[in-house]
Amino acid sequence: MKHISILNHLPGRSIDFDVLISSDLTVFDGIYTDEKVLSAGVRKWKKHFAKRVEDGSLEVRCTIFDRNGTRSFSVEEMKKTSTQELANQLSMPLETIMLVLQWDETEKYEPHKSEAGSCLKFQITNEATGWTGILELPISAKLSLYDGIYGSTVANVTGFRDWPKSIAD
Repeated sequence: MKHISILNHLPGRSIDFDVLISSDLTVFDGIYTDEKVLSAGVRKWKKHFAKRVEDGSLEVRCTIFDRNGTRSFSVEEMKKTSTQELANQLSMPLETIMLVLQWDETEKYEPHKSEAGSCLKFQITNEATGWTGILELPISAKLSLYDGIYGSTVANVTGFRDWPKSIAD
Protein backbone atom coordinates (compact mmCIF):
# COMPACT_ATOMS: atom_id res chain seq x y z
CA MET A 1 0.00 0.00 0.00
CA LYS A 2 1.12 3.53 -0.77
CA HIS A 3 -0.41 6.84 0.26
CA ILE A 4 -1.74 8.82 -2.73
CA SER A 5 -2.79 12.44 -2.89
CA ILE A 6 -4.78 13.31 -6.01
CA LEU A 7 -5.70 16.90 -6.84
CA ASN A 8 -7.76 18.55 -9.56
CA HIS A 9 -6.52 22.12 -9.32
CA LEU A 10 -9.27 23.74 -11.45
CA PRO A 11 -12.13 23.09 -9.04
CA GLY A 12 -9.63 22.82 -6.17
CA ARG A 13 -10.76 19.35 -5.07
CA SER A 14 -8.42 16.72 -3.68
CA ILE A 15 -8.40 13.49 -1.72
CA ASP A 16 -5.79 11.38 0.03
CA PHE A 17 -6.08 7.62 0.31
CA ASP A 18 -4.03 4.43 0.28
CA VAL A 19 -3.72 2.40 -2.92
CA LEU A 20 -2.39 -1.09 -3.49
CA ILE A 21 0.96 -1.10 -5.32
CA SER A 22 0.74 -4.06 -7.66
CA SER A 23 1.69 -5.08 -11.19
CA ASP A 24 -1.92 -6.36 -11.55
CA LEU A 25 -3.67 -3.06 -10.72
CA THR A 26 -3.69 -0.20 -13.23
CA VAL A 27 -3.51 3.48 -12.34
CA PHE A 28 -6.88 3.86 -14.09
CA ASP A 29 -8.62 1.17 -11.97
CA GLY A 30 -6.75 1.68 -8.70
CA ILE A 31 -6.70 5.48 -8.61
CA TYR A 32 -8.53 7.35 -11.40
CA THR A 33 -11.82 5.41 -11.17
CA ASP A 34 -11.58 4.58 -7.45
CA GLU A 35 -14.88 5.14 -5.63
CA LYS A 36 -13.20 7.54 -3.16
CA VAL A 37 -11.99 9.77 -6.03
CA LEU A 38 -15.41 9.72 -7.69
CA SER A 39 -17.37 10.44 -4.50
CA ALA A 40 -15.03 13.33 -3.56
CA GLY A 41 -15.74 14.97 -6.93
CA VAL A 42 -12.05 15.17 -7.79
CA ARG A 43 -12.76 14.20 -11.41
CA LYS A 44 -15.46 16.84 -11.90
CA TRP A 45 -14.64 19.51 -14.46
CA LYS A 46 -16.42 22.70 -15.41
CA LYS A 47 -18.95 22.13 -18.18
CA HIS A 48 -16.92 23.80 -20.92
CA PHE A 49 -13.91 21.58 -20.13
CA ALA A 50 -16.06 18.44 -20.02
CA LYS A 51 -17.62 19.35 -23.38
CA ARG A 52 -14.17 19.79 -24.93
CA VAL A 53 -13.01 16.43 -23.54
CA GLU A 54 -16.09 14.83 -25.11
CA ASP A 55 -15.42 16.44 -28.51
CA GLY A 56 -11.76 15.40 -28.39
CA SER A 57 -10.19 18.88 -28.30
CA LEU A 58 -8.91 18.35 -24.74
CA GLU A 59 -7.62 15.27 -22.98
CA VAL A 60 -7.41 14.61 -19.27
CA ARG A 61 -3.88 13.96 -18.03
CA CYS A 62 -2.67 12.71 -14.67
CA THR A 63 0.67 14.27 -13.72
CA ILE A 64 3.10 12.96 -11.12
CA PHE A 65 5.14 15.58 -9.33
CA ASP A 66 8.60 14.40 -8.36
CA ARG A 67 11.88 16.07 -7.40
CA ASN A 68 13.17 15.44 -10.93
CA GLY A 69 10.22 17.16 -12.62
CA THR A 70 6.93 15.80 -13.83
CA ARG A 71 5.61 12.80 -15.74
CA SER A 72 2.21 12.90 -17.37
CA PHE A 73 -0.19 10.10 -18.35
CA SER A 74 -3.23 10.25 -20.63
CA VAL A 75 -6.31 8.24 -19.67
CA GLU A 76 -5.25 5.56 -22.18
CA GLU A 77 -1.77 5.43 -20.61
CA MET A 78 -3.33 5.14 -17.12
CA LYS A 79 -5.17 2.05 -18.38
CA LYS A 80 -1.85 0.44 -19.41
CA THR A 81 0.31 1.51 -16.44
CA SER A 82 0.27 -0.52 -13.23
CA THR A 83 0.48 1.12 -9.83
CA GLN A 84 3.81 -0.73 -9.46
CA GLU A 85 5.14 0.92 -12.64
CA LEU A 86 3.92 4.29 -11.34
CA ALA A 87 5.76 3.80 -8.04
CA ASN A 88 8.89 2.62 -9.87
CA GLN A 89 9.02 5.80 -11.99
CA LEU A 90 9.64 8.03 -9.00
CA SER A 91 13.23 9.22 -8.64
CA MET A 92 13.16 8.53 -4.92
CA PRO A 93 10.72 6.78 -2.60
CA LEU A 94 8.13 9.18 -1.27
CA GLU A 95 5.75 8.72 1.65
CA THR A 96 2.96 10.16 -0.49
CA ILE A 97 2.67 10.03 -4.27
CA MET A 98 1.29 13.36 -5.49
CA LEU A 99 -0.89 13.22 -8.63
CA VAL A 100 -2.55 16.21 -10.29
CA LEU A 101 -5.37 15.96 -12.82
CA GLN A 102 -4.90 18.46 -15.62
CA TRP A 103 -5.97 18.83 -19.21
CA ASP A 104 -4.03 19.28 -22.40
CA GLU A 105 -5.08 20.45 -25.82
CA THR A 106 -5.17 17.77 -28.50
CA GLU A 107 -4.40 18.16 -32.20
CA LYS A 108 -8.17 18.64 -32.71
CA TYR A 109 -8.17 21.80 -30.58
CA GLU A 110 -9.15 25.01 -32.35
CA PRO A 111 -9.38 27.97 -29.97
CA HIS A 112 -12.46 30.13 -30.10
CA LYS A 113 -11.89 33.85 -29.86
CA SER A 114 -13.18 33.86 -26.29
CA GLU A 115 -10.76 31.05 -25.29
CA ALA A 116 -7.62 32.07 -27.18
CA GLY A 117 -5.01 33.22 -24.70
CA SER A 118 -7.28 32.66 -21.71
CA CYS A 119 -4.55 30.77 -19.79
CA LEU A 120 -0.84 31.19 -19.21
CA LYS A 121 1.47 28.23 -18.63
CA PHE A 122 4.32 28.67 -16.15
CA GLN A 123 7.18 26.36 -15.33
CA ILE A 124 7.87 26.91 -11.65
CA THR A 125 11.00 25.77 -9.86
CA ASN A 126 12.10 25.82 -6.25
CA GLU A 127 15.88 26.06 -6.72
CA ALA A 128 16.53 25.17 -3.07
CA THR A 129 14.75 21.80 -3.28
CA GLY A 130 14.99 21.14 -7.02
CA TRP A 131 11.19 20.81 -7.35
CA THR A 132 9.88 21.75 -10.81
CA GLY A 133 6.35 21.74 -12.16
CA ILE A 134 4.01 23.23 -14.74
CA LEU A 135 1.21 25.52 -13.60
CA GLU A 136 -1.60 26.90 -15.77
CA LEU A 137 -3.31 30.08 -14.67
CA PRO A 138 -6.33 31.84 -16.13
CA ILE A 139 -5.72 35.35 -17.42
CA SER A 140 -7.68 37.57 -15.08
CA ALA A 141 -7.59 41.19 -13.96
CA LYS A 142 -8.57 39.96 -10.48
CA LEU A 143 -5.76 37.39 -10.08
CA SER A 144 -2.30 38.64 -9.10
CA LEU A 145 0.79 36.65 -10.09
CA TYR A 146 1.54 36.13 -6.39
CA ASP A 147 -1.89 34.61 -5.70
CA GLY A 148 -1.91 32.68 -8.96
CA ILE A 149 1.53 31.10 -8.59
CA TYR A 150 2.69 31.21 -4.97
CA GLY A 151 -0.77 31.00 -3.46
CA SER A 152 -2.12 28.30 -5.79
CA THR A 153 -3.46 25.01 -4.49
CA VAL A 154 -0.92 23.13 -6.63
CA ALA A 155 1.99 25.05 -5.08
CA ASN A 156 0.66 24.44 -1.58
CA VAL A 157 -0.14 20.73 -1.97
CA THR A 158 2.88 19.64 -4.03
CA GLY A 159 5.50 21.02 -1.66
CA PHE A 160 6.67 23.71 -4.08
CA ARG A 161 6.70 26.16 -1.18
CA ASP A 162 8.58 23.82 1.16
CA TRP A 163 12.05 25.00 2.09
CA PRO A 164 15.02 23.05 3.48
CA LYS A 165 15.41 23.49 7.24
CA SER A 166 18.68 25.39 6.76
CA ILE A 167 16.87 28.09 4.73
CA ALA A 168 13.63 28.10 6.73
CA ASP A 169 15.52 28.85 9.95
